[in-house]
Amino acid sequence: MHERFLQEPPRLTNSWSSDRALRDALRWHLGVEGYALAEHDLAAMGALATSDRVLELAARADREPPEHVPYAPWGERVDEIRVSDAYLELGRAGVRAGVTSLPYEKTLYEDKARLAWAALIVLWGPSSALYSCPVAMTDGAARTLIEHAGEEAVEAVARLTSRDPDFAWTSGQWMTETAGGSDISRTGTVARLSPDGTWRLWGTKWFTSSTTSEMALTLARPEVDGRVEPGSRPLALFRVERRLDGGERNRIVVRRLKDKLGTRALPTAELELEGALAHPIGDPLEGGGVRRIATMLNITRIHNALGSAGALARGLAWARAYARVREVSGVPLHSMPAHRATLTDLAVDYEAALHLVLRCSELLGRVEHGTASGSERLLLRGLAPITKAAT
Repeated sequence: MHERFLQEPPRLTNSWSSDRALRDALRWHLGVEGYALAEHDLAAMGALATSDRVLELAARADREPPEHVPYAPWGERVDEIRVSDAYLELGRAGVRAGVTSLPYEKTLYEDKARLAWAALIVLWGPSSALYSCPVAMTDGAARTLIEHAGEEAVEAVARLTSRDPDFAWTSGQWMTETAGGSDISRTGTVARLSPDGTWRLWGTKWFTSSTTSEMALTLARPEVDGRVEPGSRPLALFRVERRLDGGERNRIVVRRLKDKLGTRALPTAELELEGALAHPIGDPLEGGGVRRIATMLNITRIHNALGSAGALARGLAWARAYARVREVSGVPLHSMPAHRATLTDLAVDYEAALHLVLRCSELLGRVEHGTASGSERLLLRGLAPITKAAT
């Protein structure tokens, strides 16, 4: 009678100390002093991201998808979206580590801060249960408000770039409509100026990720004398907060949550804007919303590529861990030439993605600090969407 076989499970080690490609790339970009400055924090994140506790939190967050509660027990419309406490805990860990705040802080990194930040995202993202999605939009919203908004957005920026989980906000990006998804020229949401001088939004947003975020940036079409102009030029950019100053709900109705194949821990919903109070970014009557939202989109493209590089790194780490504990015909899997060739192919894909997105991150940091040349600005503009597509 044969003894029952149980495969020894693969185990991840510190994702920073075990990732030579990431360490070598960062050492090359940051130099000796910059690397020494980053190493401690990245090693700490590498240990945290692959700890048993965090991996279980990520798994539990996916097992406990968001729940939409439209009404309170006595009939009041509340549109509460409840998410797993595991998902929230993963997000709080990222906020404390600086996944949004690091590029906005005054540090010794100066215009290389985005490189240390990029490594942080690569390490944390695969363990975040896609909390990295609201982090991407939050980063993009913060930069957009800094570049295009006025004094009225100072508090919002402070919250979007904070390391304090009890003070920090996240932001959504409400772009997708049934007619206007990637074709934003067909955006149908209308912005109307109220008699009290405030702007109100009316329309349906078909796909809004991170719907529990405290605010979002969105495009809308200003109404002038009862008419709206077609096309993308008249579109204006607005900041919408889920709660008003008094704490009451803004006039935003959650129609339903999306049932997705993946990213289950992340709440994504259809929203109805029924006169939601909105704060214009720039003069809405002059349009320019597409140009302004491009600031956010370029940053989220880089986040997307970092998420892809991080996923490749994590997949490769699991494959290597399995190859260390699995035997085939009495031979360790990692010693078999055909399997080593497969792991090598995966490693090459990861390193290529990593170097491409680190170059984007380096350029972004230089642009944000005003040290980029004209050619570097143009390179970033073209390279960011290419990098997203390639990775």
